This record gives sequence, C-alpha cells and structure tokens, in this order.
Amino acid sequence: MLYEERYASIMVDEMQIAEGLSFDTSTKCVIGTPTIPSANGTFEEVDKHALVFFIGGTSTRWKQVVGYPFTGQSICSVTFKKVMSSVNRLKIIIDSLVSDMGPDNQAFRRECKVGVKRRTKDLDIQAFCLHPAN
Repeated sequence: MLYEERYASIMVDEMQIAEGLSFDTSTKCVIGTPTIPSANGTFEEVDKHALVFFIGGTSTRWKQVVGYPFTGQSICSVTFKKVMSSVNRLKIIIDSLVSDMGPDNQAFRRECKVGVKRRTKDLDIQAFCLHPAN
C-alpha cells in the first residue's frame, strides 16, 4: 500500500435489531448477548443494537469493515476510541469520522472534544478536535 493510500475516513452506522436469545447448535452457545458494554459500563442481557465500523480510502477507492459489535440500549463511547486506536496501530491515518447525529455518536464527539466555536459576530467559525488516537 502506498503511503498516500493510508489516508482514510472511519464510518460508523447503528441499527436497532429485534431482541432475543437463540441457541446456536453448531457452536453450542447462546447468541444474542451484547459484545460491548452499554454507556454505563455494564452488559445488558440481550442485544438491542448492532454497529458496523468501517474505513474507506480518501485518496483511493477502498473500503474495509473493521468491526461489527452488538450492544444493549446505548453504546459506551470508549468503544469508538478503541476502534480508532486499533486502526491507528495499523498505520492507517484517519482524516475524518462519518456518522449520523444519534445520541451515542454525539457522546463520542463530546468525549473527543469535537466542536465548533464562533470567533466573532461576523460568523468566523472554526471547527476543532483532537485526534482520538492521540
């Protein structure tokens, strides 16, 4: 991979799923329990949401799923940071985060101190953030 091909965006999408537990006869395990903690740090009894994290090239066209955890009602924002740090260790340079404005995504943005401030009354707006992997 060329150096310029390492620039990427990380994208996250969430969807609500039907609650329920099932027994997988091939693995002899119960499925339907969360794989990551909720916002309060605990694991709920059943999945309520599915997430997908994927990265896509900025300078070239490529896309790769990097995780698809299941969670309860809310998502621990530390999970976002862990995914970004893992991608960063692969020497992928994250330029941007793409997500909807759901409450869990907003919590992650607040934790990373992503914001916008108005410098003057003439609408000189400045967006800022620290890279979560740093």
